[in-house]
Amino acid sequence: MATLGIVTTVGTYEHFIPEWYESVRLLRRQPDSIVIAAQNAANVTEMLDDPRVQVVQPDRPFQFGTYLNHAVERCKTDWVAWLGVDDLYRLHAFDDIDQVEADIRVFGMRISDGREWLGHEFDRVRQLNPIPCGSPFRRWIWKKTPFQPQLAPYEDWAFWVSAHAHGATIEPAACVHFDYRLHPDQIVPEHKTNAERIRLWAQQNFDGGVVDGDH
Repeated sequence: MATLGIVTTVGTYEHFIPEWYESVRLLRRQPDSIVIAAQNAANVTEMLDDPRVQVVQPDRPFQFGTYLNHAVERCKTDWVAWLGVDDLYRLHAFDDIDQVEADIRVFGMRISDGREWLGHEFDRVRQLNPIPCGSPFRRWIWKKTPFQPQLAPYEDWAFWVSAHAHGATIEPAACVHFDYRLHPDQIVPEHKTNAERIRLWAQQNFDGGVVDGDH
């Protein structure tokens, strides 16, 4: 059976940690490893009592892509999934992960404003359509191309595009696996500008291994 790890990053969102962790603790298919890259590791460590949890503190100010790379680097599992610390997994999220043969399991999400985006609606990775955070991927994908801090704040979009360029296969799911919570501190993506940046990066690094289109 393949091992599963869940990672997240924490800058100023420490107050979300208890709920995030509780959603992970209640998963029916439990992770083998949990890694949190935090700007203040001591504060986060005090909140949790779980021997599987590693809290690491990179030696630089918080930056999403950089911290996420630190977390994944220390998560030595076959599958890795990152979920924003302000979001919540549903208890069934990883029930069938041991039967998945693809390289990425595309999760569905419910946004706190009532919208639902299901996994099968995100199967156009090569068209710069981002896969939702929280979706598990095989660790070899990250080893090929880690998250790219220079593309902030859209490192996650670039990660899924690079996965396609490396030939990763996907398996979309038609149900909701996590709850994506909106709040005033979030970055609101500007899709067109982002798509152009990611497309240029992909062309430079993957010899045009991504087709036109954006979400």
